[in-house]
Amino acid sequence: MINRPKISVVIPVFNMEPHLVESIGSVMRQTFKDLEVICIDDGSTDNSLGVLRELQLQDSRLRVFALPRNLSESQARKKGVFASQGEVVMFLDADDSFALDACDKVWAHMSQGTIDILHFGTTVINQTAFFESLVLKIQKKISPWLSLIIGDLVVACFQDERFSHTLWNKAFRGDLTRMSFNAIRDEKFPYAADLYAAFILFYYSRNYFGIPDHLLNYNYGYGISGQRVYDLLTFERFCEASRVSDAISEFISSRDDSIKYLNLVTNIRRKLLEDVFGRWLNKLAECDRDVGLDLLKKNWREDELNWLLVSHQSKYPWIKNYL
Repeated sequence: MINRPKISVVIPVFNMEPHLVESIGSVMRQTFKDLEVICIDDGSTDNSLGVLRELQLQDSRLRVFALPRNLSESQARKKGVFASQGEVVMFLDADDSFALDACDKVWAHMSQGTIDILHFGTTVINQTAFFESLVLKIQKKISPWLSLIIGDLVVACFQDERFSHTLWNKAFRGDLTRMSFNAIRDEKFPYAADLYAAFILFYYSRNYFGIPDHLLNYNYGYGISGQRVYDLLTFERFCEASRVSDAISEFISSRDDSIKYLNLVTNIRRKLLEDVFGRWLNKLAECDRDVGLDLLKKNWREDELNWLLVSHQSKYPWIKNYL
């Protein structure tokens, strides 16, 4: 009988060729050795899969899977979770890295089997020309709640805002993670897929513990977070966050205790729309705003959008042109 690894690290990969050696290397060099790394190539069009195959030859703990086409990070992550065998599951973005003792410290807390979710600190590295104050704001937002929380973690995260929904700065009990991901729809979620997965994970979890140790290096500015202006194709991905709202509503409506979450789920939808609307205001070129608004209308209800347009008129007088 093959022994299960203690920790599984799941890394979805899409066109991350320049970052893979550093990111995966940060896991392979961990002081904690009893782990596996599961990389899922999500139909990359660069040489990401080739790099993964080369790294796999160097360390048998690396397992590589290739999806037949781009199915989105949500499906790649789900594939990785189902392939995982670890008692603990961690997630890593392919352009970030772990501190070398990250898994040691995670296992020290998770090995007793009493913690469902362990939240650790993150070092945010500014890879952009954005103001450092923005980076500090992000650092604060994703910081752990430094105590034990027992009870309803959906409320603790999404209503009380004690901690963030990000997956990559947390460790999860393995069996609970695999069970939770079974509830995730088999479809594309181009944006906010981590929020969707977190909602389900938090629903099934019963306790949370936060530690101050900074175990993740988050490269803010790599990928889409560093773009000052979006093209329409990029913006359309954000508009489809409405599908995450619909998926969460569908999940919770099938639960016996769904009524207690109605206002909370409505609030999640509102915040998602406000986030996307803010990108329409600030990230699209003026010449793209008409088409951008059509994309918003395609994915969100007209009454929701009209309320936002009217409420932002005083700050953005040009909005009257779109009413």
